[in-house]
Amino acid sequence: MVVERRRPGVPISSIERLLSHVGREFGYEQLTIALTPLAGESFLSELTEFERIRRAEVLLTRPNFDWTTNARALVGDLGAASDADVIEVAASASRGQSLRKEEGIVQDIKNFMARPINGLKNVKILGRKSGGASETTLSLERHQLRQEVSIPQSLDEGAREEMIVNRALNFVESIELSSESTTDDEAAK
Repeated sequence: MVVERRRPGVPISSIERLLSHVGREFGYEQLTIALTPLAGESFLSELTEFERIRRAEVLLTRPNFDWTTNARALVGDLGAASDADVIEVAASASRGQSLRKEEGIVQDIKNFMARPINGLKNVKILGRKSGGASETTLSLERHQLRQEVSIPQSLDEGAREEMIVNRALNFVESIELSSESTTDDEAAK
């Protein structure tokens, strides 16, 4: 689903509630819709610039009807056992140290982001980049995959709408989707 975000506008949480309500009206009593952002390449690129990662925070929503293998790698069976819809996980390094970048929570974040369809609602990395003097925060909220469309005012309304629809379709088709179940099965090996 592609969502247009403008201010002022309808918050994503309202769209999620509306879609969940409509689904329940059609007989899916347990349906809950969570619209999670797609990470832009800039997130992982900027993550590699960190010399020291002091803290990593993950806000994870239940990816499907249950907690998948990859989600369980991050939160164990806590999400499933709690019947949780959202789990927050955070890890902090010892004073003056760094979290491991190729294992643990940071690697799990990279694994989740390798798939466009995942349960990541938000991710925050706090630390210092190479050559940086002060701590910085990297957030998924600021590194979402997006497409901007400039619409010439000279076009009539029908042409503008057609231009937006075509750009949205091209954007969606450009996203390489992977099967979560395939990735989860591979992770379980």
